[in-house]
Amino acid sequence: MPDDLAALWALAGCLRARIRSAGREETGGLSLEWVAVILGILTIAGIVVAIVVQKATSAANKIQIP
Repeated sequence: MPDDLAALWALAGCLRARIRSAGREETGGLSLEWVAVILGILTIAGIVVAIVVQKATSAANKIQIP
C-alpha cells in the first residue's frame, strides 16, 4: 500500500510540473490530460467501491440470526 501511495504522489508531482510548464498554446492538450487523469481517478474509485460492496455483501451473508 505505501508503494501505491508513493507512485500516486510521484504522478501528482509530474502532473503539477506539466501544468506549470504548459504554455498558452498547449491548453487543448492540457485539457485532454485532465480528462485522462479524471478518468483514471474514476476508474480507481469504481474499483474501490466494487471491492467494498463485495466485502460488505460477503460479511452480511455470514450473519446468522438464531
